[in-house]
Amino acid sequence: MDKQEGLYTKAHAKLIELLPALKGETLSREELWRLTGIIPTKPEHQPHKKALNDVLWNLSEVNKKKLIKKVGNKFKVVDDSLVLLDWKKADPSNIYPLILPFGIHQYCVMYRKNIMIIFGSKDAGKTALMLNIIKLNMNQFRTLYFNSEMGEAELNNRISKFEGMKPEDWNFESYERSHDFEDAIDPDGLNLIDFLELGGDDAEYYKVPAYIRRIYDGLNLGVAVIALQMNTGSKKYPVRFPKGGEGALEKARVAIKLDPGKVTLAVAKNWAPGITENPRGKTWAYKLVNGVNIINPQETFDEF
Repeated sequence: MDKQEGLYTKAHAKLIELLPALKGETLSREELWRLTGIIPTKPEHQPHKKALNDVLWNLSEVNKKKLIKKVGNKFKVVDDSLVLLDWKKADPSNIYPLILPFGIHQYCVMYRKNIMIIFGSKDAGKTALMLNIIKLNMNQFRTLYFNSEMGEAELNNRISKFEGMKPEDWNFESYERSHDFEDAIDPDGLNLIDFLELGGDDAEYYKVPAYIRRIYDGLNLGVAVIALQMNTGSKKYPVRFPKGGEGALEKARVAIKLDPGKVTLAVAKNWAPGITENPRGKTWAYKLVNGVNIINPQETFDEF
C-alpha cells in the first residue's frame, strides 16, 4: 500500500466515524476538511486534503449506496434513519387538548408533535395572541414562552394589562431566546416562540422552513406555536404568506393570519370532531384593548 492509499484509508475511516453525528447536515468541503483535522493552509496537509476529496467523491458519486449527496458546491450527509409509526394501534381521538382564542379549537385541532404558525405584520397582535394562548393553557401543560423582543419589565407590564388577573396568577416560564430553539424547547410541553427571526436579513428567509423542521424534530409529545413576520409582498410570495413563503406553512397543522382587528384561519389540517366542511378561511373581527384583551369577536368567512 503506497502512502496516498494509506491516507485515503485513514480519511475514509475518520469521515465514516463522523457521519452519524452529521446526518441531515449540509457542509462545505472546507468544513469537512476541518472536521477531520485538516488545516488547508498547511502544506504538509495537502496530501490529506486530496485523500479526503477522493473519499468525498467516492461516497457521493461512485458508491451505489450514497452516504453523502453533492448539493451545489456542498455535501449533504444522507439521513436515512426511520421512525416506525404504529398507526394501527393509535387512537385518533387522542387530541392535544390545546384551547385557542376565538374558539378556533372547535374547528381544528392539534396532535402531539404538531406545529402551529401565527403570522402577521408588525403590531398586528402576534404577541397578544401568544399571551392569550398561554392564559388559556398554562395550567394544563408545562408552558414555555421564548421571546426575543421583551425584557422582564416590559413583559410584566404587558401581562399586568390583562383584565381580572395579576402577574402572580400566571403559571408559565419565559425565556429570552432568538436562535436555535430546537435546543431549548420542552419536547413534551407547550412551546411558544415569539418570534422566529433571522437577524432582519430578508434574503435569509428561505431558511425558515428548515428552522421550523428542526423545531418539529425536537418535539415528542408536545407542540410548538411559532410566530412569524408577514411577508412584505412580491410576485413569488404574496402578502397572504409569512416570510419564508408557502414553505413556512408546510409543517403547520394550524396557521393563523393576523391583520389589525382581524384573525383568519389560514391552515386547518386536522378538523375537529363533528366538523364536516373545511374551516380554512374562517375569520374573526375583534377589538384589542390595552394590547392584550380580545373584545367582542365576530365570526365571518373569507377566502384565504
